[in-house]
Amino acid sequence: MEFTSHHLNKKLSNEKFKELASVALKKGVRMCGSICALERKSGISRQTLTNIAKGKSCSHATRLKLEAFVEEIGQKKIKPFKGAKL
Repeated sequence: MEFTSHHLNKKLSNEKFKELASVALKKGVRMCGSICALERKSGISRQTLTNIAKGKSCSHATRLKLEAFVEEIGQKKIKPFKGAKL
């Protein structure tokens, strides 16, 4: 099977989406304090958040929901937790 430019673009976009999701997850954990708190506030399951943290892919809708939640928290100007780690 030969890889076409479509396959390469799809692979690159999946990697980019994983990176965007992990960045949003880190911001969310920093704002909420833990993955469990982020789960309660965002409505995204802990298993999904853990999979994103492990570098696994997530659905486009989940990534958008996570990014929207992080943006919403940022609008409220809540101070981040200093001890929050991922």
